[in-house]
Amino acid sequence: MNGVIGEIENAAQEAADRRHPPVINRVQFPEAGHDAIPCGEMLFEGSRNDDDNQATYGATPADEAKLITAAGEGDGVTTAFGFTLGEVVPGSVSVVTADTTPKKLSDNGDGTLGGASESGTGTVDYATGKVAVTFTAAPADDKAITVSAIPGSGFIGIANDSVDEDEDNGVNVVQHGTVCEGIAKYDGEAITASQAKFLARHGIW
Repeated sequence: MNGVIGEIENAAQEAADRRHPPVINRVQFPEAGHDAIPCGEMLFEGSRNDDDNQATYGATPADEAKLITAAGEGDGVTTAFGFTLGEVVPGSVSVVTADTTPKKLSDNGDGTLGGASESGTGTVDYATGKVAVTFTAAPADDKAITVSAIPGSGFIGIANDSVDEDEDNGVNVVQHGTVCEGIAKYDGEAITASQAKFLARHGIW
């Protein structure tokens, strides 16, 4: 006997694909304006207002106070440094020195930092936040070296639908479960393999 036991239909404007029953919660916005949020965007907590049930959300924190940082200091000789931040979001790590001409390394999103066009190279373990940096030239004596990143603990989930700029009601957020292949985004771009692993650690596949 042939028959159809059940069918699943995915709405074109939803991120959840429902192979694994999703946990979707409504997150309210505060009265302040916000950028447009596309379906599938990775969301992170920004600044909160007085109502603990409302917060601003986006691909990056709304204020720098939400970043986690670690600091070191140059001695004019040493080129290799190590730092530990705790879990961080892939693609969010930044390294900068306080030299007269700052040395900078950015996160390539694949566990590496910097490259030929920057001030050195490095690696980052996104799960532990361990960062190893080697500058092409030593940071100057007594000049600060600052590493910053978006903390993994600030992750909210995946936007399940699109929200227009300044829309004041809120957004539906997939906080656990599966999302449609190819729809997840970080800052408007398709997620990297490292970001996919980050999502999996937080219960989203």
